[in-house]
Amino acid sequence: MEYNLGNLRIFPYKDIQELDNFYCGITEMDIFIHNSNGFTMSIDNHYCKAFVVKDESSNIVAVFALNFDAISFDSDNIDDIFSGALGSTPNIDFEYNEIFTSKVHHPALEITYLAVREDKQRQGIGEYLIEEIASAAQKQPLAGCEFLTVSAYHCDNYTAVNFYSKCLFSKLDISRDTQTTTRMFRMLYPKQNTEDIEETEEDLPQS
Repeated sequence: MEYNLGNLRIFPYKDIQELDNFYCGITEMDIFIHNSNGFTMSIDNHYCKAFVVKDESSNIVAVFALNFDAISFDSDNIDDIFSGALGSTPNIDFEYNEIFTSKVHHPALEITYLAVREDKQRQGIGEYLIEEIASAAQKQPLAGCEFLTVSAYHCDNYTAVNFYSKCLFSKLDISRDTQTTTRMFRMLYPKQNTEDIEETEEDLPQS
């Protein structure tokens, strides 16, 4: 059965009681979200802003949280970014290249938490939310933002790294990885691939 993603609505998170019946099936993540010293404490202390995702019946099917971030690149990352090794290159002016590479930090929006309810997984909800978050980051009026970042969670029987790779994230700096997270990033403004442009032009009706 295909899930109707168009019926999903995103609302600001109110309190921990909202999530009493929300479980993603990953024990460590469920403990964190239901522990008042975990998810809620982070929100109450302004570390991040959280949202719940509801279906047409007002059931919570996903939860995520965001905060502003900054990332630094090493020479290998920069080479990969401008060589197209990540699948695309930044959509920036040529004159800005030198400024870009000399910057110590680059503004980003971090996905601090994202989980989909266990019985709603593998229906495209996670991918849909990544695109919604990317779109919101591009449109938000408060500050410039060049990248999305995430510390992808992994444990003995689960990893989010493959999911974020599928959503066009790349590994960042392995020195900042931990036993349970892998730091990853995604360009918010990639340059459109020339091949994609050619294919699009071929698909246009001919006059």
